[in-house]
Amino acid sequence: MITSRSTRRLARSYLLVIMVLSLLFSGIIFAVVSAQLDRPFAPHRQLSPAESEQQFHQRWQRHNQEARQSVIMGLVVLNGLMLVGGAALSVVLARRTLRPIEQALQQQAQFVSDASHELRTPLAALLVRNQVALRKKVLSEAKARAVLQDNVTEIDKLTALANSLLALAAGHQQRESPQVVQVEKFLSHIVAELQPLAYKKHITCRSTTSTTQAVFAPVAAKQIITILLDNALKYSPPQTEVSVQVSQRSKTLQIAVCDQGSGIALKDQAHIFDRFYRADTARTRTHISGHGLGLAIARQIAIQYGWRLGVVSQPGQGATFMLQISQADKVKREATSPQKQS
Repeated sequence: MITSRSTRRLARSYLLVIMVLSLLFSGIIFAVVSAQLDRPFAPHRQLSPAESEQQFHQRWQRHNQEARQSVIMGLVVLNGLMLVGGAALSVVLARRTLRPIEQALQQQAQFVSDASHELRTPLAALLVRNQVALRKKVLSEAKARAVLQDNVTEIDKLTALANSLLALAAGHQQRESPQVVQVEKFLSHIVAELQPLAYKKHITCRSTTSTTQAVFAPVAAKQIITILLDNALKYSPPQTEVSVQVSQRSKTLQIAVCDQGSGIALKDQAHIFDRFYRADTARTRTHISGHGLGLAIARQIAIQYGWRLGVVSQPGQGATFMLQISQADKVKREATSPQKQS
C-alpha cells in the first residue's frame, strides 16, 4: 500500500528539483544583474568643481552595492516563496503521481481476493462431495457415477474461471489486423453457435442487419458479441426474444444485443463491467452460474481496440448492450477480399 511516508519521500524529491531550479535561475539572474552594474559609467553631465571624478565613482560603487543587496534580498524572498509554494506543490504532485499507482495496487489486491473467493467455492464443493463419498463403506456404481459427474461439472466451472482469469491477466495483447467482414454472415454464425442455449431455455435468438460489409477486427468483435449474447440468454426468461441489431453511421458500426429480461438498475449500470460484479437485482436472483468476468473481459477487449461498450436498461424492461466499432480506413492487402466465415 502507498503510505504517507511514500508521499513525503516523493514530495521531497519534487521539492529538491524545484529548489535546485530556483537557485540555478537565481544565480543566473544575479550574475546578469551584477554584470550590468559593473559596466563602466560615463557621466553625461559636467561635474561640479567640488565633485571630483573619484568621488563620483565612489558614489556610483555605493549605488551598485546597494543595488546588489537589494537584488539579493529580492532573490532570498523569491526563493523563500518558492520553498513554501514548492512544498505545497510537491505534496500535490506526489499525491497525484501516487494515486493511480495506489488504485492499481488496490485493484490488484481486490482482484486476487475476489479470484481466491471464486476459486474456493467450487473447490469446497468438490472436497465435500468426495469426502461424503469416501465415508460410505459401500458405494454403488450409480452413486459413484453421480459423484464423478458432479466433479466434472465443478471442474468445468474451475476451467472456465481459470480461462477467464487468464484472459483478464493477459491484458493488452497484439492487436488483430482489420478485415473486410460480411456482417450478416458474421452475425448469423455467432447466433448459430449459441442456438443450443437458446433452444434449451425456449428463447428466440435472431439477428437483423441492413449493413452488407464493414471493416474491423472480426475475432475481437466475435469475442465481445458472444459474451453479450451469452449474458443476454442467461438472464432472459423463457418464451422471450434476444436480438442482435446492427446500424451504421459514417465510419462507426453499432451492434446492439437486446434482451427482454429483468433489466438492470441505474445504480448497477456503472459497475456491471467491473470484475466479479453481479448486480443485486432480479438478474442475480435467478441462480444463474457465473463469476461476473464476462463483461469485464468484453470491456477490456473494447478498450484495447478503441471501441465503445455501453448499456441502456430499466428494471423490468430488459437491457440493450451496445458495441460501437470504429471501422478501419486501411486494410492489409491480403484482407481486401471479404472474410470467409467458417
